[in-house]
Amino acid sequence: MNRLRRRVMRLLRKSLGNDNYVERVVRKLDHTSGYRVAGFSRTTTSCVFKGDPDRRLGIYGYAGCDVWAIADAGPALRELTGATGGIFAEGRADFTRSDLILQGYDGVNPDHIAEVMERLNGKPIMMKPELFKKQFTIPAYRQAGAFDKDVVALSISSDLARVIYRHRKHGFIIDPGGFWLASGVEETLKDLDTVKWFSTEFEKIGRLSVDESMNNFRRLVPLVRETTGGHVVVFNSLTVDPGRRVMDYQLSHSPHRTRRREFATALVDLARELDFSIIDVDRVVKGVGVEGLGDFVKFTPKHKEAVGDELIRVLVDREVI
Repeated sequence: MNRLRRRVMRLLRKSLGNDNYVERVVRKLDHTSGYRVAGFSRTTTSCVFKGDPDRRLGIYGYAGCDVWAIADAGPALRELTGATGGIFAEGRADFTRSDLILQGYDGVNPDHIAEVMERLNGKPIMMKPELFKKQFTIPAYRQAGAFDKDVVALSISSDLARVIYRHRKHGFIIDPGGFWLASGVEETLKDLDTVKWFSTEFEKIGRLSVDESMNNFRRLVPLVRETTGGHVVVFNSLTVDPGRRVMDYQLSHSPHRTRRREFATALVDLARELDFSIIDVDRVVKGVGVEGLGDFVKFTPKHKEAVGDELIRVLVDREVI
């Protein structure tokens, strides 16, 4: 039966494309059925489980794909807490750089961004203060209801990697990379007018420096605590380059690796200052082994499981659970 279903899904993808309407409906029914029957279900970015209805635990992530690993903490949390729980990693790398998050909190004039969002097929969430809401719901499991953000997971990965642009007239910032990549190179090349328009309307401001990033987090962490009441954890980053077989780094020059080390060191100092928890992705992933990783934020199942275990260890140590 499963083999037949996989064949049908492959045929649907060929005719209707990936993530087509039929596939989304079937996936949603699977999630709903699994949660209703077994009291436990999960996707790549979320997890829900039934337990004591009077005790609810919500863990919310707002960052790139490294924070998807929080969903892997679900099975152990279910056994450990006995609570009803919801875990959801909502963010995406192209709108979770710290200055973009703070811009969403401060607000942007809707009239100024209307044309930009339409031309780039942007998602409204990137200009809204979604992170700062006290509760969240998981789209695949709306029947589970709303969860408080007892734990909020952030990451420095977008600050490390993302290049953004500022509107020359109105001053708001945007990361267009995800929009163009999502639509495909072919579609972008067909619409060179949009490319020309973007280069006229926006100027590149590049990546954040270490000091700029830490200053943003210095404002961001207290804001998240104040608005959600949740315990804040911040993921650091893997500092080696997966796939590079270097025996001695003394003569090896990698500005990206050096940058990640500088960010990781600065994050430790900031955590001491603001008293938030660091999820030490660098130590955990190296402990599992970096073989098989495509880059420093896309983890395999074994790495996600290890990071999820580290999250639980930190939350127990800090007496959050």
